[in-house]
Amino acid sequence: GGILSLSGVTNVQGYENDTDTTDSNGLPANSIALVVEGGDDSEIATVIANKKTMGTPTYGTTIETITDSSGAQRSISFFRPAETQIYVTITLKALTNYTTSIGSSAAQAVADYIAAQNIGSTIYTTRLYKPATLDDAASGLTYDIVSIEIGTSASTVSADNLALSFNERPNCTVANVTVNAS
Repeated sequence: GGILSLSGVTNVQGYENDTDTTDSNGLPANSIALVVEGGDDSEIATVIANKKTMGTPTYGTTIETITDSSGAQRSISFFRPAETQIYVTITLKALTNYTTSIGSSAAQAVADYIAAQNIGSTIYTTRLYKPATLDDAASGLTYDIVSIEIGTSASTVSADNLALSFNERPNCTVANVTVNAS
């Protein structure tokens, strides 16, 4: 909560490894890791230092040295999210009154949905059908979706879900969405 209240911070995901071994995310034993989008590095590190349990190491690729209240310097680590481009191919059957403009609206709705997902999320292919159907608009009745495929490149799309790493943030623009209408 303290980090989210900082100016410019738009998203935070926290992780804790309370085991004696490195976890599946690569976090060292008995450590914490925060993935923070936006905000000032020094302010973020200061809040982490003030809120974390004493003796708990921090883990991440952004490292800030802060001076604590007793004058000691400490290194605080955290992650900035790695932006991952998501690509989508929507195959649909055009019905009466379908236009490419309607296809573009569906592409935009899917891109917006993906871009709004959290850091470290899984993009579920089946959940893309809802925004792709434009179910709040009559134009959604002008086509039938045959399939939706996703991937991290246009050439590797598939019907499989896409699990992002704990420090990846999904991004998708309308240019990343291909609509194939027949």
